[in-house]
Amino acid sequence: RLSDFNPACLSEEDQEKYKRLSKLSFLYGKDKPNVLLYGLSDLGREKVAIGLGDACCRAEKEVFYITYKKFADTMLLHCGKPKPNKIYSSLLKSNCLIIDKFAEQTLYDESLLGSMTQLIEERTNSHLDSYILHKRNPDKPFVPRCTIVTSSFQPVDWTNNMIQDSKKTYSIARLFYQNYATTIHIDETNKPDS
Repeated sequence: RLSDFNPACLSEEDQEKYKRLSKLSFLYGKDKPNVLLYGLSDLGREKVAIGLGDACCRAEKEVFYITYKKFADTMLLHCGKPKPNKIYSSLLKSNCLIIDKFAEQTLYDESLLGSMTQLIEERTNSHLDSYILHKRNPDKPFVPRCTIVTSSFQPVDWTNNMIQDSKKTYSIARLFYQNYATTIHIDETNKPDS
Protein backbone atom coordinates (compact mmCIF):
# COMPACT_ATOMS: atom_id res chain seq x y z
CA ARG A 1 0.00 0.00 0.00
CA LEU A 2 1.05 3.57 -0.54
CA SER A 3 0.75 4.11 3.21
CA ASP A 4 3.90 1.96 3.57
CA PHE A 5 5.95 4.78 2.02
CA ASN A 6 6.81 8.07 3.74
CA PRO A 7 7.02 10.79 1.06
CA ALA A 8 8.92 13.09 3.43
CA CYS A 9 12.16 11.72 1.94
CA LEU A 10 11.26 13.31 -1.42
CA SER A 11 12.13 16.78 -2.62
CA GLU A 12 9.30 19.33 -2.38
CA GLU A 13 8.71 19.07 -6.13
CA ASP A 14 8.62 15.26 -6.00
CA GLN A 15 6.31 15.33 -2.96
CA GLU A 16 3.83 17.33 -5.06
CA LYS A 17 4.12 14.79 -7.91
CA TYR A 18 3.73 11.92 -5.43
CA LYS A 19 0.57 13.49 -4.03
CA ARG A 20 -0.94 13.62 -7.56
CA LEU A 21 0.15 10.06 -8.32
CA SER A 22 -1.32 8.74 -5.08
CA LYS A 23 -4.67 10.11 -6.28
CA LEU A 24 -4.14 8.06 -9.49
CA SER A 25 -4.01 11.18 -11.66
CA PHE A 26 -2.01 9.22 -14.29
CA LEU A 27 -4.74 6.59 -14.45
CA TYR A 28 -7.62 8.97 -15.05
CA GLY A 29 -6.04 11.01 -17.81
CA LYS A 30 -5.54 14.13 -15.70
CA ASP A 31 -1.79 13.65 -15.77
CA LYS A 32 0.86 12.08 -18.00
CA PRO A 33 0.20 8.39 -18.74
CA ASN A 34 3.63 7.03 -17.80
CA VAL A 35 5.50 7.07 -14.50
CA LEU A 36 9.24 6.68 -13.88
CA LEU A 37 10.36 5.97 -10.33
CA TYR A 38 14.14 6.04 -10.25
CA GLY A 39 16.75 5.61 -7.56
CA LEU A 40 18.79 2.78 -6.13
CA SER A 41 17.05 -0.54 -5.57
CA ASP A 42 15.48 -1.18 -2.15
CA LEU A 43 15.29 2.53 -1.27
CA GLY A 44 11.55 2.95 -1.83
CA ARG A 45 10.90 2.93 -5.57
CA GLU A 46 9.52 -0.64 -5.57
CA LYS A 47 7.35 0.19 -2.55
CA VAL A 48 5.80 3.12 -4.43
CA ALA A 49 5.32 1.11 -7.64
CA ILE A 50 3.62 -1.73 -5.77
CA GLY A 51 1.56 0.79 -3.80
CA LEU A 52 0.38 2.45 -7.03
CA GLY A 53 -0.44 -0.99 -8.46
CA ASP A 54 -2.42 -1.83 -5.32
CA ALA A 55 -4.31 1.47 -5.55
CA CYS A 56 -5.12 0.75 -9.21
CA CYS A 57 -6.44 -2.70 -8.27
CA ARG A 58 -8.61 -1.12 -5.56
CA ALA A 59 -9.93 1.21 -8.28
CA GLU A 60 -10.91 -1.98 -10.16
CA LYS A 61 -8.30 -1.58 -12.88
CA GLU A 62 -6.31 -4.42 -14.38
CA VAL A 63 -2.65 -4.32 -13.28
CA PHE A 64 0.20 -6.39 -14.69
CA TYR A 65 3.57 -6.52 -12.88
CA ILE A 66 6.69 -7.83 -14.62
CA THR A 67 10.44 -7.52 -14.15
CA TYR A 68 12.52 -6.00 -16.94
CA LYS A 69 14.23 -9.36 -17.57
CA LYS A 70 10.90 -11.16 -17.91
CA PHE A 71 9.57 -8.28 -20.06
CA ALA A 72 12.59 -8.57 -22.39
CA ASP A 73 12.27 -12.39 -22.51
CA THR A 74 8.54 -12.16 -23.29
CA MET A 75 9.08 -9.57 -26.01
CA LEU A 76 11.93 -11.62 -27.50
CA LEU A 77 9.74 -14.72 -27.58
CA HIS A 78 6.86 -12.89 -29.28
CA CYS A 79 8.62 -10.40 -31.57
CA GLY A 80 7.06 -10.67 -35.00
CA LYS A 81 4.79 -13.60 -34.09
CA PRO A 82 1.37 -13.38 -35.76
CA LYS A 83 -0.53 -14.65 -32.71
CA PRO A 84 0.70 -13.29 -29.38
CA ASN A 85 0.03 -15.25 -26.21
CA LYS A 86 -1.89 -14.25 -23.10
CA ILE A 87 1.12 -12.64 -21.39
CA TYR A 88 1.81 -10.42 -24.40
CA SER A 89 -1.87 -9.43 -24.57
CA SER A 90 -1.78 -8.51 -20.87
CA LEU A 91 1.32 -6.39 -21.45
CA LEU A 92 -0.51 -4.52 -24.17
CA LYS A 93 -4.00 -4.24 -22.69
CA SER A 94 -3.69 -4.00 -18.91
CA ASN A 95 -4.79 -0.64 -17.50
CA CYS A 96 -1.54 -0.36 -15.57
CA LEU A 97 1.69 -2.11 -16.58
CA ILE A 98 4.49 -2.06 -13.99
CA ILE A 99 7.98 -2.95 -15.25
CA ASP A 100 10.45 -3.29 -12.37
CA LYS A 101 14.22 -2.73 -12.76
CA PHE A 102 13.87 -1.16 -16.21
CA ALA A 103 17.08 -0.90 -18.29
CA GLU A 104 19.13 -2.55 -15.57
CA GLN A 105 20.40 -5.36 -17.78
CA THR A 106 22.38 -5.11 -20.97
CA LEU A 107 20.24 -5.33 -24.08
CA TYR A 108 22.03 -6.32 -27.28
CA ASP A 109 19.13 -7.11 -29.61
CA GLU A 110 18.06 -4.19 -31.83
CA SER A 111 14.75 -5.77 -32.86
CA LEU A 112 13.95 -6.45 -29.19
CA LEU A 113 14.50 -2.80 -28.33
CA GLY A 114 12.24 -1.87 -31.26
CA SER A 115 9.50 -4.24 -30.06
CA MET A 116 9.70 -2.95 -26.48
CA THR A 117 9.50 0.63 -27.74
CA GLN A 118 6.57 -0.21 -30.00
CA LEU A 119 4.59 -1.82 -27.18
CA ILE A 120 5.11 1.06 -24.72
CA GLU A 121 4.46 3.64 -27.44
CA GLU A 122 1.25 1.84 -28.44
CA ARG A 123 0.11 1.82 -24.80
CA THR A 124 0.92 5.53 -24.43
CA ASN A 125 -0.85 6.53 -27.65
CA SER A 126 -3.88 4.36 -26.83
CA HIS A 127 -4.16 6.06 -23.42
CA LEU A 128 -3.89 9.58 -24.85
CA ASP A 129 -6.29 8.85 -27.75
CA SER A 130 -8.86 7.31 -25.41
CA TYR A 131 -8.69 10.31 -23.08
CA ILE A 132 -9.17 12.79 -25.94
CA LEU A 133 -12.05 10.77 -27.37
CA HIS A 134 -13.73 10.61 -23.95
CA LYS A 135 -13.33 14.37 -23.44
CA ARG A 136 -14.98 15.03 -26.81
CA ASN A 137 -17.71 12.48 -26.25
CA PRO A 138 -18.32 11.53 -22.59
CA ASP A 139 -20.42 8.54 -23.73
CA LYS A 140 -17.20 6.89 -24.92
CA PRO A 141 -15.49 5.22 -21.96
CA PHE A 142 -11.94 6.23 -21.12
CA VAL A 143 -9.64 3.20 -21.16
CA PRO A 144 -6.34 3.91 -19.38
CA ARG A 145 -3.07 2.27 -20.50
CA CYS A 146 -0.48 3.57 -18.02
CA THR A 147 3.07 2.27 -17.79
CA ILE A 148 5.05 2.55 -14.55
CA VAL A 149 8.75 1.70 -14.58
CA THR A 150 11.25 1.53 -11.77
CA SER A 151 14.90 2.02 -12.65
CA SER A 152 18.23 2.75 -11.03
CA PHE A 153 18.85 5.18 -13.85
CA GLN A 154 17.30 8.22 -15.46
CA PRO A 155 16.38 7.72 -19.14
CA VAL A 156 19.45 9.66 -20.29
CA ASP A 157 21.59 6.88 -18.78
CA TRP A 158 19.64 3.96 -20.30
CA THR A 159 21.93 4.04 -23.34
CA ASN A 160 24.67 2.53 -21.15
CA ASN A 161 22.71 -0.73 -20.83
CA MET A 162 20.88 -0.68 -24.15
CA ILE A 163 23.83 -1.28 -26.44
CA GLN A 164 22.18 0.27 -29.47
CA ASP A 165 22.29 3.34 -31.63
CA SER A 166 21.48 6.28 -29.36
CA LYS A 167 18.54 7.30 -31.60
CA LYS A 168 16.92 3.91 -31.05
CA THR A 169 17.43 4.12 -27.29
CA TYR A 170 16.05 7.66 -27.32
CA SER A 171 12.83 6.35 -28.89
CA ILE A 172 12.02 4.38 -25.75
CA ALA A 173 13.57 6.86 -23.30
CA ARG A 174 11.46 9.76 -24.63
CA LEU A 175 8.33 7.96 -23.40
CA PHE A 176 9.61 8.55 -19.85
CA TYR A 177 10.60 12.20 -20.20
CA GLN A 178 8.51 15.22 -19.23
CA ASN A 179 6.00 15.15 -22.11
CA TYR A 180 4.80 11.61 -21.39
CA ALA A 181 5.82 10.75 -17.84
CA THR A 182 5.82 11.90 -14.27
CA THR A 183 9.33 11.29 -12.96
CA ILE A 184 10.21 10.96 -9.28
CA HIS A 185 13.61 10.33 -7.70
CA ILE A 186 13.11 8.08 -4.67
CA ASP A 187 15.64 7.54 -1.90
CA GLU A 188 14.23 6.64 1.52
CA THR A 189 17.64 7.30 3.09
CA ASN A 190 16.99 11.04 2.63
CA LYS A 191 15.57 11.95 6.00
CA PRO A 192 13.38 15.02 6.43
CA ASP A 193 14.82 17.92 8.42
CA SER A 194 13.77 17.73 12.04
